[in-house]
Amino acid sequence: MLLQGQFSGVEVSIQNLVRTVTAAAPDWEFLITVPRGFDDLALHRPNVICHYAPACTRLRASRILWEQLFLPGLLAGRQIDLLHAPGYIMPLRWRGPTALTVYDILALSHPQWCKVSNVWYYRLMLPRSIQAASRIIVPSQTVKDELVEVLRADAGKITVIPLGVDPIYQPVTDSQTLDAVRGKYGIPGEYLLCVGNIEPKKNIEGTVAIFEQIADRLPHHLVIAGRRGWRYTKALARIGGSPLRDRIHLLGYVPAQDLPALYSGAAACLHLSLYEGFGLPPLEAMQCGTPAVVANRGALPEVVGDAAVVVDPDTPEAAPLIVRLLTDTQLRTDMADRGRARAANFTWPAAAAQILRVYGEVAEDG
Repeated sequence: MLLQGQFSGVEVSIQNLVRTVTAAAPDWEFLITVPRGFDDLALHRPNVICHYAPACTRLRASRILWEQLFLPGLLAGRQIDLLHAPGYIMPLRWRGPTALTVYDILALSHPQWCKVSNVWYYRLMLPRSIQAASRIIVPSQTVKDELVEVLRADAGKITVIPLGVDPIYQPVTDSQTLDAVRGKYGIPGEYLLCVGNIEPKKNIEGTVAIFEQIADRLPHHLVIAGRRGWRYTKALARIGGSPLRDRIHLLGYVPAQDLPALYSGAAACLHLSLYEGFGLPPLEAMQCGTPAVVANRGALPEVVGDAAVVVDPDTPEAAPLIVRLLTDTQLRTDMADRGRARAANFTWPAAAAQILRVYGEVAEDG
């Protein structure tokens, strides 16, 4: 039901979940509920029944009401054996076995970085969903630990299943393709790339501050690819007030087909978020052969391991580490090789196999 609008991390993950799990279990029958107008090749498989929700569910409040009040009846009528709620919240009136995916508890642990409506909604619904779910799937050990510590969740029913990296992210070496993407987005030369919605947790202000510290030693531009999320005015004001604003490029939302070339053409991917429950952009960049620099926050160090440069974005040490990565050819090569090897560990078929095992266990227990 979340598969509408311009996709970011959670939506991308749900779409890949649908594609890979339904392909990996041809003997299972899946009922997929999606917004009216959404289409995907996975919805046309013989083992998939697609149910389109009413048009009114395009509005968030209507979607929530439909999921909570009407979806349980639909599932019961279809004699569903197992429900997978892939987006934080489950229908609380559903009484059957349930797998629930929780990507983070940001609205509870760091409400200052979230929409007020999200804070109230998740404070009310997330603890109840976690309590009611048969099993909980999380993308990182970091999120599992937070669920246990903050919400007193039963650690025994939480399974860590890392997200996968879409195979479309591969090195793009064709110079014409790279030049075409740079030209399309008005990128004049070498650049550092930051991918993600413009919102408080993404730390755009901190990223700009670090860029200002290194810009006199490097010719690079800073490219920010992502739509405006919420509470973005401070970030935009910081960019507009920067003495280097002519070297900072806001691309807005970039469709997935352009991202491999955008990653591949970058000197490095900067992902200096203040919190992530997983963090796909660094892995996508690493799979494209581009070194990544991540903040030492949330699950980012867990995800990248020793295959990326990990910095504290609030300390003066961050800038010299980035300069070294960009000027030391051997280090860049080493990090690119490590990055590709690390990203290869995160695949959607591997995640699907683990998810199907959870389904089997939940169905058996239920």
